[in-house]
Amino acid sequence: KRHWRKNKLLSSTIGYYGLFLGLVCSLLLIFFNLQNFKAQKILDTKILSLTFLQFLFVKISFVSLIISFILSDFSNETVYNNSHSTKPIFYKIAGVWGNHEGSLLLWLLVLTLFTLIFLLRTKNQPLQYRILTVTFQQIIIIGFFVFVIKTSNPFNYIFPVPDEGLGLNPILQDPLLAIHPPVLYLGYVVSLLIFFVWAIMILGGVGSLTGSIFGSIMFWVIISETKGIAELIFENADGQQIAGVRFVLVGLLIMVLMIFRPSGLMGKKEELLLDVK
Repeated sequence: KRHWRKNKLLSSTIGYYGLFLGLVCSLLLIFFNLQNFKAQKILDTKILSLTFLQFLFVKISFVSLIISFILSDFSNETVYNNSHSTKPIFYKIAGVWGNHEGSLLLWLLVLTLFTLIFLLRTKNQPLQYRILTVTFQQIIIIGFFVFVIKTSNPFNYIFPVPDEGLGLNPILQDPLLAIHPPVLYLGYVVSLLIFFVWAIMILGGVGSLTGSIFGSIMFWVIISETKGIAELIFENADGQQIAGVRFVLVGLLIMVLMIFRPSGLMGKKEELLLDVK
């Protein structure tokens, strides 16, 4: 029995350290992106390798959480709060993303997956476009890594270990409702990837690497602080209301910039001039 419990704990430990390794990959990616942007005309192979490793580490973390749910590891706080030993295996797996911590880990997985796909499918695109896109994504991903590790860790340990869990959210105890979060995330990230990139470029500035990085940070602040603003407008704001407020804020900011400073906060006005010769 003790050996079985150690195996359960090992899964959560691997998942926890997978998040840290993914964060290290993000920091290295930004470093190599900045180097590649200034010095070379072809994409550094280290960037593609680190992007793959980042996705792999997040995937390992996500699979580790799935294993913890399947094994009913109630020493994991997320499993204890969202599963039960008598649940069918389908609903045990659905419990992985049927909570705040697990859904953020799923979001990280989808973000890193589509960043990798972007690099693989844009080999014929301009180098600067590819590097800037990956840099913007990594700044956003770093924010999610820090948020998950510091405030929403899906691998928190509880002691003494409970004998039984509390069960899955009753709302998600339906096959279609159980699978809708991953399906929704896949479609959401695909459509938002390009929107994020263009919004960041417009906010930070056209033709300016410093402006683009500043735009990424500003965009992340808007995204992360939206919940507090939404709660001032709506009582007990839900996800849809928070998302609505988020896009209204970004949209208004872009409109103001396009009227008063079309080149962005730190952009170069020359980039907006058309060559009419």
